Amino acid sequence: KDIMNRLYIFLFVSLMLTSVAYAQDYDKFKLGLGAGYAGGKGAERITTGGGILITLEPAYRVSDNFAIGLRLEGAAYGSSFSGWPGAIASLTINGQYYFDADVFRPFVGAGLGGYLGRDLSVFGFYPRLGFDWGHFTLAFEYNLIPGGSSDYDYLTNTSSVTNAYYLGIRVGVFFFGGKR
Repeated sequence: KDIMNRLYIFLFVSLMLTSVAYAQDYDKFKLGLGAGYAGGKGAERITTGGGILITLEPAYRVSDNFAIGLRLEGAAYGSSFSGWPGAIASLTINGQYYFDADVFRPFVGAGLGGYLGRDLSVFGFYPRLGFDWGHFTLAFEYNLIPGGSSDYDYLTNTSSVTNAYYLGIRVGVFFFGGKR
């Protein structure tokens, strides 16, 4: 875990220091806050179902059309054996490519990083698509968590490991990062 944290910090700082220094139409730093729906097949000890997610996402615009950032997200969906929603937290690094547009800016991107939950500590990834409209954001992300779910069959005395996943539909706002 400590090595991954250091790697994230090193990558983020390196990209900031080596970015191209030319005039941009958009501010370099962006801070996004969002909330939305999370639903899918749960991780360890979490059943399938829907719930909520909350996201904090600082980003740095390398150019007007490309941003790299961190995503800190908490998702509570499905239910655990105790009846309460299961929870997964993630810390990931991502990139977003913005298509040329002015006020309405569609984007595609992807991210990867660590996913943590009860009895879960794995590496996962997600593709994303969405748009910014002014300082409003709408994004769809499909979080795939390889090996994040295991089932035990008491009748056959066997266990199997499968992928966990959840679809995140997030709405939010961002500060800074807009037109200069």
